[in-house]
Amino acid sequence: GGGLRREVDEALAAVGLLGCAQRPISALSVGQFQRVLFARLLLQDADLILLDEPFNAVDEATTADLLALMQGWRDQGRAVVAVLHDQAQVRARFDRVCQLDGRGRWTWGATAEVLADCAA
Repeated sequence: GGGLRREVDEALAAVGLLGCAQRPISALSVGQFQRVLFARLLLQDADLILLDEPFNAVDEATTADLLALMQGWRDQGRAVVAVLHDQAQVRARFDRVCQLDGRGRWTWGATAEVLADCAA
């Protein structure tokens, strides 16, 4: 019905892709495709959102827009778990971190404490 179409349009507008609704996936850039994936998450209304390197191969503007959407989810009380390698993004946007050292060891806790020994 019209309700779903309106929700889809709102999700596409939220990620800056409302004008691309009729374009085939194959015609989208990497950044546009990542925005489509975030739009899909907006429609799912989940309490837990899992992201695997969501900013890989996207430009700074797209990264900033997607980070803002993630902050919105957190403000709504949703849990956002993301695999990231950019420590600056982790420090700026995540209050808790699980750091893996590549040898099967991990550290979990407040971001400032876990990353205190790492170069900023």
